[in-house]
Amino acid sequence: MSNEKIKQKAKKVNALLKKEYPIVKTPLHHKNAWELLIAVILSAQTLDETVNKVTPRLFKLYNSCYELAGANLAEVEEVIKGVNYYKTKAKNIIKTSQKLVENFDGKVPNKIEELTTLPGVGRKTANVIINEWFCRHDQKVLPQGFVVDTHVARVSKRLGFTKHSDPT
Repeated sequence: MSNEKIKQKAKKVNALLKKEYPIVKTPLHHKNAWELLIAVILSAQTLDETVNKVTPRLFKLYNSCYELAGANLAEVEEVIKGVNYYKTKAKNIIKTSQKLVENFDGKVPNKIEELTTLPGVGRKTANVIINEWFCRHDQKVLPQGFVVDTHVARVSKRLGFTKHSDPT
């Protein structure tokens, strides 16, 4: 398929998606960029509903990266034990909070290169944070990529938009 045909097909698919899904918003409950970051880290291999069940208590006990940075690992594990891989994720959210405090003045960075330095944050998570939080709340921040999960990768290949399997 020629590049021009792929572009035309992409425009049609984009129009159909915008018609069917005019406003795409994460189902993860959050009030700020830090809460979204923590919720997205917890959501890997876990249903969003499950994450939304554990985060209210987590954010009540630790309402900022400064508080979670000093949290007791066993206590955090106990709070989030409903999510898959909760032991690894507990370590990651504490370490991520520590790194936010130490390297980013307690603020969630808005660049993929900086976000992916945080424990538990890969390109997919970084793109969710940028597209869901920063592009909506800071008009100066533009999307830096697409959120590519297994389904997006498969459909993109089937539609002929790519021959690659690596989301990058």
